[in-house]
Amino acid sequence: MKTQRKLNILLIILIILLLSLISFVGIYHQDKSEILNWMPNYTLGTDISGSRLVILELKQDDNESGEEDKTEEVTETKEEKIGSTSEYKKCADIITKRLKALKVSNYQISLDENTGKIEITIPEDNRTDTILSDITQKGNFQIVDSITGEVLLSNKDVKSTSIGKSESTYYTSIYMKVNFNNHGSKAFKDITVNYRNQIVEGETNDTTETNTAEDSSSEESSQVKTKQVNIKIDDSTLLTTHFTEIIDNGVMQLTMGSSQDSEELQSLMNAGANVAAIVQNEAMPLQYTVTGNMYVESNTSIDSIKTIIYIEIIIAVLILLYMIIKYKGNGLLHSILSIGYIAILLIMIRLTNVVLSIEGILGIELAFLMNILFSFQILRRLKDLNKKDSVAMFDKIIKKYSIVTMPIAIVAIVCTFVNVEVLYSFGMVMFWAIVISLLYNLIFTNILVRNKE
Repeated sequence: MKTQRKLNILLIILIILLLSLISFVGIYHQDKSEILNWMPNYTLGTDISGSRLVILELKQDDNESGEEDKTEEVTETKEEKIGSTSEYKKCADIITKRLKALKVSNYQISLDENTGKIEITIPEDNRTDTILSDITQKGNFQIVDSITGEVLLSNKDVKSTSIGKSESTYYTSIYMKVNFNNHGSKAFKDITVNYRNQIVEGETNDTTETNTAEDSSSEESSQVKTKQVNIKIDDSTLLTTHFTEIIDNGVMQLTMGSSQDSEELQSLMNAGANVAAIVQNEAMPLQYTVTGNMYVESNTSIDSIKTIIYIEIIIAVLILLYMIIKYKGNGLLHSILSIGYIAILLIMIRLTNVVLSIEGILGIELAFLMNILFSFQILRRLKDLNKKDSVAMFDKIIKKYSIVTMPIAIVAIVCTFVNVEVLYSFGMVMFWAIVISLLYNLIFTNILVRNKE
């Protein structure tokens, strides 16, 4: 039994060391000539990484009239108001929905209701340029007959979209799933029926094929072309295709591209996400153009942020040293537990793309202090108790800890619904901190207490 207890403790320590290595160092793999980390980067807030301010203004129609009418038309254009206030608001609302679909964590949109000018502030990261590249598209998604131009489906028939990837032996493909609503599903099924490997007689064009029967002369051959549809966004055709089977599940899958390179695949994912955000929302009633695009530097320097982190680390190290000196072996075990807790919290922050503002970084230190107080509560009583009493003591303290942290968890959850970066960041950090602390102590700390000699 004594050996088993030691093995259990050793296993816990090894697991914590492994998690700590993953969190603080990473998991690296070779991709061709590059060494890449499987762990995602931290998502930094605008008070750390800065932000991008983009100004959108209504696009003016080009004046192509003759010289005689030019003066009169220019005068009228100056006096004429393009669009209405309701249309301006609708455009701003659609842009907001697109940013939400792209999971932009912190953004600000302001609208001038008199001129229609829209100002957008979004965090500066590796997706910023891709997001902004399509921000002015009206977004008229249509499936049209390639010959007649008849509109068969549009944005109003789309329920949702999603981006995924499929891997094969030689490459990885990025695809977009378009999920149609009830009306769209029925219409899409009809399209796959009507445009399923059908051919119609017509003039020779890019899709024309010449079919000659083996027992017929070339003079008897007829020119045919496949009946197809164009899948378009605004004036750009994404794909011209026909269908090989009837699709009745209301889902259309479009391949956005394929590659073997991880960076190129990420670019395809980001570009595909842009298209998906446009397709699943309404088209803007007005056409905008970018008239300003500038980087807004953070007021807090990198050196100041590093200083905050170093101070937090020094405080944590001093507390852990005090714990080890005061409680010896048990203090060392709980110090290792505390390091493992922070390691798992940082892993979760990275995996769930929690925005780290300065307040979020301070929230990590607060989470460490809350968890360390829990450890001190146990260590103060542990050395004078036998195994049975230690288990009862742990159960009592974890229940009390759950009750005390519950109001903090509720406040944290409320903060996550506020579109203010400092509150959102702090709230998300504290939410995960409390959830992980309870689960972590119920598993790892509980095992250590129950294996007390």
